[in-house]
Formats: sequence, structure tokens, C-alpha cells
Amino acid sequence: MKTAPRKAAAVLAFRASSKDLEARVLSDKQFAARYGNDDRYAFHDGAVPIYRHGVFTGVLALGGAHGFDELCAQDGLKALPGATAIP
Repeated sequence: MKTAPRKAAAVLAFRASSKDLEARVLSDKQFAARYGNDDRYAFHDGAVPIYRHGVFTGVLALGGAHGFDELCAQDGLKALPGATAIP
């Protein structure tokens, strides 16, 4: 499955969760026109940025869980001491 790397690329590029980016594609016509069909990115829930002490440190991205990607990503983030999805 190729969605997890593309979700991770979206989070790396825009420093927001793939769930938030999916909502942005649906609500922001300019963003959707520019990035919505870009094959580098997947704008589906299941990838979260990892921040520690306000510093972006990485991405946790999942794919293939068919409806559970977001829950798994959030649970994984909770398992990382001191990590949050927002700065």
C-alpha cells in the first residue's frame, strides 16, 4: 500500500495532520486546485505530525487499516513520551 508514505509526505510538507489537510482540500478551493491531485500527497486521515517541546520532530503515518488509520496514529502518538500533534 502506498498511502502511508504519501500521507507522511503531506504532513512533512504542510506540518498538519493528514485529517486536517483532507478537510482543507474540501474547504479551500485554491489549496485543492494546487495540491489536491498531486501524486506526492495523500490527504486522508491516518498521519500526524510529531512535536516535542514545540519543535517538529517527525511524522507517524499509517495506511491500510481501512477506517482505523487515524485511531492507530493517535494511539501511537500517545505512546511517545512528551509528543503532541500540535506545536
